[in-house]
Amino acid sequence: MLIRYFFLISETFELTLKTFQRVDVLVNNAGIGGEQNPRRVLDVNLMGPMIGCQLALKYMGKSNGGQGGMVINIASTSGFVPCSAMPAYVSSKHGVVGLTRCYGLPYHLDKDGVTFAALCPYFIDTPLLKHSSTGLLYPGLDFSKRTDLLSLLESCPTCLANEYSFNEKM
Repeated sequence: MLIRYFFLISETFELTLKTFQRVDVLVNNAGIGGEQNPRRVLDVNLMGPMIGCQLALKYMGKSNGGQGGMVINIASTSGFVPCSAMPAYVSSKHGVVGLTRCYGLPYHLDKDGVTFAALCPYFIDTPLLKHSSTGLLYPGLDFSKRTDLLSLLESCPTCLANEYSFNEKM
């Protein structure tokens, strides 16, 4: 799957360059659930954006003849808050945050003129959320009723304590 993704994204960069003579932005927007197949979750959610970042430097980087640009990796608030019901998904989104922080260091901007940023949305009404309860380690959990995640912006220790309380109710 990863080799296929690499070639698909490479072809997309090539077509964009052929059509517009430049690439300015890449948005790595990958997100699947499915705790029963953690390898697939990590491949799509983490390795996909990693390949995208590498290819962005290849095609957009000034050191490779590009004009610089921006990469936006879509992570999640799950990239900051642990949840025992979905360790593969949470790990993958923690990885995307870490990946973005690594590429976001001055080295890549100075060398290639490419800026990296992560967007970490809260729960959004998508099929991933609607069907997430079937792919969890304990099915039936309804994340739409979890209010403690908003406190992440105020205090991570509070989130960790609430996570413990939330799981104890299971």
